[in-house]
Parts: sequence; structure tokens; C-alpha cells
Amino acid sequence: MKNLNLEMLEKLSVMDLSVPLYKKIIKLQEEVGELAQEFLAYDDKKLGVKTNASKSATGTLASVIEETCDVVNVAIDILNWLEMQPEVKETLSENYIEDEFNRKLLKWYSKVNAKAEKTGE
Repeated sequence: MKNLNLEMLEKLSVMDLSVPLYKKIIKLQEEVGELAQEFLAYDDKKLGVKTNASKSATGTLASVIEETCDVVNVAIDILNWLEMQPEVKETLSENYIEDEFNRKLLKWYSKVNAKAEKTGE
């Protein structure tokens, strides 16, 4: 995953800038739903139970990965769209999104680290 093509994703975001934010968010919700369906089918298969997932869900790890990639692509597209808005450029620092992303990573790190210390891992 170290070589994700974020440059191409940014170019596609620029080409797709006319799509309103609410449609991108709805698309993200759709993709998250598809990911959930694939995971449910995968988990049910693993447990050997009749699946409650949609009929189109294959329940393979490959499908879970595919849907996860769709979720990540749309989420990054939303961040790209937001970054290109004049309001963001005028009111927030140039690196605001990167700084916020790193802040969230540090918050996650703190939680994981605290849990590891608590359990002795």
C-alpha cells in the first residue's frame, strides 16, 4: 500500500470537481454499504452460516478489499474536493488537511498505545 497512486486520484478529483459535495458523500455512503455487505458475506462464509448479505455479495477477501478501495478512493476524493474550495484556501492553512489527518493518526496512535500498555503488549 506504500505506492497508492494519490497523484492520479487528485487528477481525477480535479476532473470531477463539478460533482457536488453532497453527491460525493452519498457515494461514500453507498460504498460503505457495499463494503459492509461484502464483509457480512465473508464473515458468514467463515462461520459457515447462511448469509444475510445481499445476493450480489461474493463474500471473498478480494471483494472486501475491492470495496475498501472504493471507500478510500471516494473519501480521498472528498478531501481533494474540499481542499480545492476557495473557502478552504482563504480561511485554513495551506496544509490544514494534512495536519488534520496527522492529528487524527496521532489520536489513533495514543488509543492503540494506551491499550497495548494496559494489556502488556
